[in-house]
Amino acid sequence: MAEEILPVSSRSGAEEAWHEKKSQRSEVAHDEESHAPCSRNDGIWQRCFKRKRRRKSRDEGLDGAHEEPSLWRPVVRKTRRAFAPGGTMRPFRLLRQDWRNLAHRYASDWGTFNQLIFASAVFVFFTNLLPGITFASDLYVLTGKNWGTIEVVLSTGLCGIIFSIFSIQPLTILGVTGPFSILAENIYSLCESSFHIPFLPFMTWSLLHAAWMHFLLAIFNAHSWTMHYVTTFSTEIFSLLNSIIYFHKAIQELQRVHAGSSFAAFLYSIIGTIGTFFLAVFLSTAEHWRPLFHRYIRMGLAEYAAAISIIFFIGMPHVGELASLDFQTLQVSTSFRPTSPERTRFFVEFWHLPLSWIFTAIIPGFIITLLFFFDHEVSSIICTIERYGTKKPGGFAWDIVLLGITTAMCGILGIPPANGLLPQAPLHSESLMHTEVEHVRVVAEDGEEKVETREVRRVHEQRWSAFLHAGGIILFVSPPFMHVLGLTPTSVLAGLFLFMGEQSLSVNPILYRFFYMLTPPSELPPLPETLLNRNNASINTPHDLPSNTHLPPLPSSTISPSSENPEHPENPTYPECPENPEYPTYPPHPNLANHTPTSPHDELEYTARRQPSHYSSSRSAHHLSLYSTTSRPSTVSSNPNPGLASTSVSTSTSTPSPNTNTATTTTVNTLSAYLPIHMYTLTQILVTAGIFIVTLTKGAPAFPIIIIALVPVRLLVMKYCWHREVLRYVDAWACKDGTPEDDEDVKRGMATVPPDGVSRDG
Repeated sequence: MAEEILPVSSRSGAEEAWHEKKSQRSEVAHDEESHAPCSRNDGIWQRCFKRKRRRKSRDEGLDGAHEEPSLWRPVVRKTRRAFAPGGTMRPFRLLRQDWRNLAHRYASDWGTFNQLIFASAVFVFFTNLLPGITFASDLYVLTGKNWGTIEVVLSTGLCGIIFSIFSIQPLTILGVTGPFSILAENIYSLCESSFHIPFLPFMTWSLLHAAWMHFLLAIFNAHSWTMHYVTTFSTEIFSLLNSIIYFHKAIQELQRVHAGSSFAAFLYSIIGTIGTFFLAVFLSTAEHWRPLFHRYIRMGLAEYAAAISIIFFIGMPHVGELASLDFQTLQVSTSFRPTSPERTRFFVEFWHLPLSWIFTAIIPGFIITLLFFFDHEVSSIICTIERYGTKKPGGFAWDIVLLGITTAMCGILGIPPANGLLPQAPLHSESLMHTEVEHVRVVAEDGEEKVETREVRRVHEQRWSAFLHAGGIILFVSPPFMHVLGLTPTSVLAGLFLFMGEQSLSVNPILYRFFYMLTPPSELPPLPETLLNRNNASINTPHDLPSNTHLPPLPSSTISPSSENPEHPENPTYPECPENPEYPTYPPHPNLANHTPTSPHDELEYTARRQPSHYSSSRSAHHLSLYSTTSRPSTVSSNPNPGLASTSVSTSTSTPSPNTNTATTTTVNTLSAYLPIHMYTLTQILVTAGIFIVTLTKGAPAFPIIIIALVPVRLLVMKYCWHREVLRYVDAWACKDGTPEDDEDVKRGMATVPPDGVSRDG
């Protein structure tokens, strides 16, 4: 029976909308007019069911009541896609993946143990315990004796053991960090001066709120939709902030000595601080003392540099006339009980806090969550970057769940929580680096298959070093070992702060780019041609290309997987290229497709133009050492294609250029090319200084939010302040390969990447 079509004048508004929608879908209209039977076999059963429901609603005069507003349809569509199977926010997606990876690697993590692993455990023991003690000294004063040495040591050891046994990434080192110490000091100040409530119950509720927020972040795969948008712009600033906090803590220690000791003791404290720092730095370079001493002696001095320096300057004040000085030592407990005299056990009765303050604690809990999530993720990323050659599957979501558990546990016990440490985590990976011999099958031009042997540097991926160092730390909660800690002068701790700050700063790319600002133009390393000619109209960028420009796609061989990874079928292995065996090729312009390097320096520029800027913490140091150890020609002539403009860049040589005008022009060009890079570096330094100033005010608890806010600033604002090739050169994604500019090229059809990208999240 055909349905009755009413005249247009007699239709209601809902009927008119329904008929208009029906006319736009001719096939649906035909199906509804013919009343075709709904069958599961014809593939449209669900569509037929929806049409019947809409027809029933229309007949009842309710048509349109169930229609979704047109403005909300894109939002609803994206939400459904995000929560669909395999979607970004699909609950437990990354957790299930981490559990599978953990089961795959767990047995092998305990199957490797050797002398290098034991030496690494000793090294991490000192670099984790002693900075923790320094933070304990600071917390003892600025938290009203609520937290002291025994609380920090117990937290570091307990959380370290839990993560060494259950985490998916055992290379990450946990401890009480400087940023959290600043946050805790300000929360204590607010509780005492403004809120007039006890500190520990309020902090416990803050940590409990942070725990369930950690669980939500892990369940809804926060790593996929947060850290994948973080670039090295933010991580470098965060690392620099940690270095500045270490230096500031050293100055604070000396100020306390000056206020509470005699002038003679203060002068010795300065000597002890500087001596501890310089002796540790000097011994850390022992591997370069060849041919002095045996190789194993040099290795031992370098690995135990901080420990030797600390032990030496701990014992020096107790010798001779120095023993009569009233130097300050670390405040420790004489028994296994909390530092505060008002507490008798490691447990906080947090339920006595008024209800209003329980809900108020959500605010600091949210700030702690941001700080811990960002800090721990960055630590895990940096200790597993490509230069460490990690092969086992990793993950992030399960470790965030563990971090939430340990955070809540520390809150209930009344001890400061631990999270990922910088620079201890990458230093742990560095101490586990060793050389392996690999046999690679290579097919020659004549089709003959050969086996080549090559040496590669990789890290020992195991759990023993983390377990042993955490077990050694937790031993120091016993009274005999705690008494040994009580002999440590605060001047030694100040020197250790300087050493840790220097260690963190030495691997920060900001430092090397700052050195560029102080380098004469003639001594600066040459830049890629895309930077030198960024204002040349002949070298177009995606923003400069007309909308109708046709860009030929890359050959499929550029991105085709060379072999399937049997352990991770979802992560295929991509072919190796001569410029970089780790990443596929990203040409910035189609005219470069057929270019062949004709010289070592031409190949270096060609690589820089065809490869994304993987600017990790080690990339800048490698970049600087590459230019400092490689001879550079007097002139760099880049004309790979007649369609591109020819440029000539002169660099420093032993013979000065006869043409003074040309040299002057080249210097000006070099300065103009480096100027945006200098401005980028200066911006990072000024932003870090601003955040550090905030940490000295009452607004210090909000500084993690400022760091997180840098992520959208980098992606949405900075592209209007710097040329995209400059950003491509100095910045990169923190959790995946490539740069934001590479992704823009892919969207515009200027480059091709693997379908799923190459990510570090395992």
